[in-house]
Amino acid sequence: MKNLNSIVALLALVIVMYSTSCKKWGDEPGGGTGGGTGGGPQACNIKGELFYPMCGTSALDNFWIKAENGKIYQPCANDVLNIAAEIYREGDQISFSVRNLKSGESCKDELILCPANTIPADYKVGLTCISRIASKELIADGYFRDYRKLDGCNWVFESLSGEKFEIAYIPKLYAIYANKRASIRYTLSSSGASICMVGSSIDIRAIRYYDVVGGCRPFITGKSPETKKTVSILKAWTEGSKLWLSLGYGGCSFEDEAICMYNEGTIYSSDPNIIHIKLGNLPEAQLCNAYFTKDICFDLGMLVKAGEYHNLILDGYSGGPIAVKF
Repeated sequence: MKNLNSIVALLALVIVMYSTSCKKWGDEPGGGTGGGTGGGPQACNIKGELFYPMCGTSALDNFWIKAENGKIYQPCANDVLNIAAEIYREGDQISFSVRNLKSGESCKDELILCPANTIPADYKVGLTCISRIASKELIADGYFRDYRKLDGCNWVFESLSGEKFEIAYIPKLYAIYANKRASIRYTLSSSGASICMVGSSIDIRAIRYYDVVGGCRPFITGKSPETKKTVSILKAWTEGSKLWLSLGYGGCSFEDEAICMYNEGTIYSSDPNIIHIKLGNLPEAQLCNAYFTKDICFDLGMLVKAGEYHNLILDGYSGGPIAVKF
């Protein structure tokens, strides 16, 4: 009998070991690479990027997440208590973990009729952890304002649209000039909330000051990071020191204040010289059928000198080179 009991106990142990070995991580969302139920005991160890879907909502300020392996996650529930304290932007690099949806949980967009070309989510999940790894570098035009007389405040950058940014970091090689127009490159700061509390906290990466002539926008030196094709260049022409563009946009409203122009370089071996230029900071696509046109101008005085003759090659413009001489 003693031997029989030992055999039974051994068989039970083998069954437990077999059933455990057959339960693999990765059979559920987040498995093999991340936390959450079904994803192993570790938290916030899937890496990905935030983006706005063409159609659909989420419990993360309507952001979806594209993981490093290409899988698309739609957070339909959110367990992160301090999510409201964070300000996330499209393009932010994050680490995160997820769980399966519980009984009664669902995405709010189940009844939304999306276009046939909408990319569906691979997983509809609950978000259990999120942490920003790096913020997308952004561009803003505006003015530096001196708030140092206010309790807990320092310098603030006010964009042309009126949005205020508290400056948490600025490289030592740059000086701040009050009320002088500038273009800045920045990322959202991880320094946390401030006492001043007038706007988002940012880390400035670069500053370019300029003087605007005739109300036209400046040229920014460097390669344009723009990849969107949301705006059509309908017409381009020059008037003295101004380059005018007639732009078309289909959507709900055409907010053009942030649109800028990059001077991507000059080819001096041609006659006349060729300057490559490209628009930047174009608006996002919108699911509306309205169509808008606007004329905006750029200051050629920052690009060429009086008496010079150049051809401008504008990326995305089918009208050929734009002759410039003033």
